[in-house]
Amino acid sequence: MHSSSNACGGISLPLWILEVGDHNKDIYFGDQHGFSNEDYLTLGVDQLPLFSGRIPLQCYEDFMFNFLNKFEPLVGIVIEEISIGLGPCGELRYPAHPFGDGRWKFPGISEFQCYDKYLMEDLKMAALQEGKPHWGDRGPQNTCCYDSLPSEVPFFEEGGEGFQSDYGCFFLEWYSGSLIRHADAILAKAANLLKKYQDTGYYNTALRDGYDPVASVLSRHGAGLHILCLEMTDNESPQAYLCSPEGLLQQIWSISKKRTVDLIGTLGEMTGNVLTRLDYCKYMLTVTIHKLKL
Repeated sequence: MHSSSNACGGISLPLWILEVGDHNKDIYFGDQHGFSNEDYLTLGVDQLPLFSGRIPLQCYEDFMFNFLNKFEPLVGIVIEEISIGLGPCGELRYPAHPFGDGRWKFPGISEFQCYDKYLMEDLKMAALQEGKPHWGDRGPQNTCCYDSLPSEVPFFEEGGEGFQSDYGCFFLEWYSGSLIRHADAILAKAANLLKKYQDTGYYNTALRDGYDPVASVLSRHGAGLHILCLEMTDNESPQAYLCSPEGLLQQIWSISKKRTVDLIGTLGEMTGNVLTRLDYCKYMLTVTIHKLKL
């Protein structure tokens, strides 16, 4: 089920899910320290009948069916576009940036969110299928903490037991692939109803395009790609942060053209109708991006 964190509207998960969570915290994503996040159900329970005998995918389907049943006369006339939330704040990602409790602040690289028992069981199964059962015993151990910079994290350095090692590639393929399978399953149920949806956990490197598999799923189901923060520019962050929002936008734009996927863009920080961080130049840049690229 989809919810938003306090920063995204203060909407919580339904009470009947929270009641299950009171007795079983593993229905939520968890980090290596045992902290859980109640914004969204872990991907590990997608196919498990933990909610009055129903699996989460059935709950999603029931919600969409009832939405259509209620608003069918308006769909295509008044309601021209609907976004499907696929993760925290409606975005297809892991809840890896818990800024509300002070664990993370920009530009921290964050931590993996796969330590609930259900995702760990899935990791063990994937490792067995790979013929490396010991790879399923735990997640990467050299990832530092939420606020670490990329240059401080051994796992994301070249060589050793990092992301380019056999284990690193296996883990990131599984971690990113779990998101894609989740999106595929929900969009398959919504393909005849909902046509647009919003879009961290992408295995995206200089040698691997992490957004192409996502765009492929969207294209297959006739869905669009919704990206945020179009106003961000490369010169906003020190070079050590290794941030390139302009490069990422260009990459996503190219993939959307390749896969024939509609690309929808919005500004990241707004209060009502007032832009809270844009000067005139950034606003005009955003307008130009919309006209020329999106």
